[in-house]
Amino acid sequence: NKHSVTYAAVMVTKSGKGRWVQTNLTPILNTKGDVVKMVAIDSDITDIKRAEQEVKKANEDLAREKKRSDELLLNVLPYETAEELKKTGKARPKQYQLTTILFTDFINFSRIAENITPEQLVSNLDQYFIKFDSIINKYNLEKIKTIGDAYMCAGGIPAANKSNPFTVVLAGLEIQKYMKALRVKTEDTDNPSWKLRLGIHSGELVTGVVGEKKFAYDIWGDSVNTASRIESAGEAEKVNISGSTFNIIKDYFDCSYRGKIKVKNKGEIDMYFVNRIIPEFSADKEGLEPNEKFMNYLKSLDLPVLDAESYKDSNSIFRA
Repeated sequence: NKHSVTYAAVMVTKSGKGRWVQTNLTPILNTKGDVVKMVAIDSDITDIKRAEQEVKKANEDLAREKKRSDELLLNVLPYETAEELKKTGKARPKQYQLTTILFTDFINFSRIAENITPEQLVSNLDQYFIKFDSIINKYNLEKIKTIGDAYMCAGGIPAANKSNPFTVVLAGLEIQKYMKALRVKTEDTDNPSWKLRLGIHSGELVTGVVGEKKFAYDIWGDSVNTASRIESAGEAEKVNISGSTFNIIKDYFDCSYRGKIKVKNKGEIDMYFVNRIIPEFSADKEGLEPNEKFMNYLKSLDLPVLDAESYKDSNSIFRA
């Protein structure tokens, strides 16, 4: 096009080393505008290219480290809280009117721990808690922490919703189903039988981040203490819920009233065992999977869900 062009390429020297050479190619025109010759001017830009590659690599390393640190941060904090901390350096406490807390605890844990190696103990707990993580993630619940052999999570935080009593109960049923299946599988082996108590309570709580080093997202309130008491008063392989949770979910789950159970520092509390989803809203014989009718109700509570057919294969049905 009778215009100068500039391009760069790697040239191999006599010694066999590669050098970056930038060439400026300029056409020389006669009075008629025809190209009569070309002038090429080469410049060695190896040092510039090396510097560019070092900067590019440094930026890639920085982006990789940032991604890794963000992933680590999200392992201990909800996304919204992590973003707030990164932007402002602090996370404000938040109060929620309707949340549901789930506690689990292994029965005779100390006795089991005495009869297996430390490696087996940690391996078993890791296996169980990884599965619990998967289940609560499926129902868009927030893991709070593990304390020894105890596991704690909650629904309705950090994003408030009205569906959390239902999703927490569904998660509780699935967790107990998993533990029962494992127990049956190990009955004829030398492996210890792990049985789980599980308690659920709905109510108000406050969330926040405490500390400057090894900070943790945590929850506080009378509802948290009550949920812990509900779990302690539970029974193996059962989903034990408080009266407050029952009053919300009773039209969708088959429950057995246990009466008023006396608990430490709380007096007597109405408690129920959740047996299953009632047949009208169940997609399976066991009553552990919600059908389309149940899911439509959850949609009405502003909870994103998939269609009933997709439920069976989905690991994130209740995730926004």
